[in-house]
Amino acid sequence: MARIAKADYMSIMVEAARRRLEAGDEVTIGAIATELGVSPGLVHFYFGSRQALIDAAWRSIMMAFVANDQDDVTTFAETNDWDGVTELVHRIFANERDAVHLTHVRAAVEAMRAPELRRLLLEATDVTVASWKELIERYTALGVVSSPLDAEALAMLFMAVPMGVAVVAPELTDHQREIVAEAWAMMIRAVLDPTFVVPGRPSV
Repeated sequence: MARIAKADYMSIMVEAARRRLEAGDEVTIGAIATELGVSPGLVHFYFGSRQALIDAAWRSIMMAFVANDQDDVTTFAETNDWDGVTELVHRIFANERDAVHLTHVRAAVEAMRAPELRRLLLEATDVTVASWKELIERYTALGVVSSPLDAEALAMLFMAVPMGVAVVAPELTDHQREIVAEAWAMMIRAVLDPTFVVPGRPSV
């Protein structure tokens, strides 16, 4: 039987810890060892401490989807692709994102008493906010956007709203998700695009 590489073992353990965090369960070295059928000593060998394992799991959660979204937002910023932005918004509101949104909210609460978690949370948040800010600034430079609002403030809102929706409406149907995503995409464009007319509303 082929030997499992250290990196593979670590990613498997992080994924197990991540599942427990997302489910609201306690993460312990013993629980992870039992789930994976390995010795607690092996988990401790790779991470050194329970807290290091938890930190790695939090990082995995908070950076989930960030890289792909960052690439997409950058591409849309370069091509003035409103359809692409709308597609991204729908993807952000997809069902599989709920665990990420809710866990971000939980992390924000726990970060008030955990400096390392706060650092990880800010790192993930900064990446996402910077991506949206870049899109707004590039659209402004292209003359597509003429909003008097601060780009960074808008970027923060663009990131925060999906998390808030996941908190206040955690059991949306697929149809409701489509409606909410479409409404948010239109609100984003209405703020950023001076030529945009909301469907059904007469132009001025």
